[in-house]
Amino acid sequence: MSLLNPHAAGAMRRLFRFVADLFAPAPLSARPTMNAPRRFCRLAALLFVGGLFAVVAAPSQAQTPTATIASPQDGGVINEGEDFNFTVSIDMPPTCDPTMFSLTETENPVNTHLDPDRVTALYQISGDDTSLTAALSTVDDQMADLDSTVTISVETGEGTCYNLLPLGATGTSVSVTIYDNDQATYEVSAPPDGVAEGGALTYSVAMAMNGRTNPVLIDYTTVDGAATAGEDYTATSGTLTFTADGEMDITVPTIDDTEAEQERESVTLRLRPKGAQGPAQFQADIISDELLASSSRQNNVIMPQLAAAITGGVSRALHDRIIATLDGGPI
Repeated sequence: MSLLNPHAAGAMRRLFRFVADLFAPAPLSARPTMNAPRRFCRLAALLFVGGLFAVVAAPSQAQTPTATIASPQDGGVINEGEDFNFTVSIDMPPTCDPTMFSLTETENPVNTHLDPDRVTALYQISGDDTSLTAALSTVDDQMADLDSTVTISVETGEGTCYNLLPLGATGTSVSVTIYDNDQATYEVSAPPDGVAEGGALTYSVAMAMNGRTNPVLIDYTTVDGAATAGEDYTATSGTLTFTADGEMDITVPTIDDTEAEQERESVTLRLRPKGAQGPAQFQADIISDELLASSSRQNNVIMPQLAAAITGGVSRALHDRIIATLDGGPI
C-alpha cells in the first residue's frame, strides 16, 4: 500500500522519469545537437539529487540554548545589607539536566559589602525549567567606607549546555551600586497632636550627612493605619534626595469626610533609605471633625460647671457629674 497520496505519487513518478530520460543515451542522429544541453541537465540533476540525499542523510544536531542574565535592579541603587536580585534564563529547553551556571561576582572598589570568600557561585536549572531566580546578599558592615558597584556576569557552563552572548552585550551581566549607610543619619517628625481632616499632614525629614559626599536617597510611601487611603487621605509616595545637611517635608493630603468618626486615625509613612540610617517608619494622626466638635462641646459645658464647683456653688450631684465627665463619661 502506497504511503503517498495519488498526487504526490504522480509527481514522484514524473520526477524519476525526467531524471531517467536525462541519463538515457541519446539517438545517434540527435547527438550533434543535444550533447551539450543534455550534459548540463545531467550535471544539474546530479547536484540536486546529491544535495537532497545529503540533507536527508545528515545527522540532526541539537541546538544549544543561549544564556542571559537580567535584574530589575540593574543600573540602580541598594542600601548595604539589602539583596541584589537577578534571573538567569536560557532561550529554549535545556540540553543538559541539570544546567549548571557559573556566575562571577565582582565589587569595585573592593571593600566589605560582599563576602570576601565568595567570588564565583554555581547555580543550576533542573528539568524543563528555562530560568532561575536568585539573590546575592550584601553585607551591612557597620563601617564607614566608599560606595561600590557590584557586577554579576554569566561565565562558561559545563560542556555544551549553553552558549554565551558576545562579551559586553546586553544580557551578559547586571550591576547595582551599593550605598554605604554608616555615616549619614536622619530623623522624622510630624505634628504630635495630628491634623484636622481636610488639612495637610506633614512629615519632616532632617538629614545629617556626617561627612558623606555622595547623595542620600530616601524612598517613601504611605501605608494605612486606622486611616484608609482614598477615604481618609490621599496615598503618597516618592523619593527625597539629600546632597547636604538639611530638612525636607513630605505632605500627605487628608480628606474631610462626612462620617461621624469618634477617633484619631493614624497614617504610617514607610521609609527606605539608601546611604543613611534612620527610622524605617513613622506614624501621625488625622483628627476627625466630629471628635474635635465633641471635645469643644464638652469643654463649653464642663468649664462653667467646674468653675461653679470650685466656688462651692454646686450640689453634690452636679459635682459627681462633672467628675464623671472628666473621666470620659457622658455629660
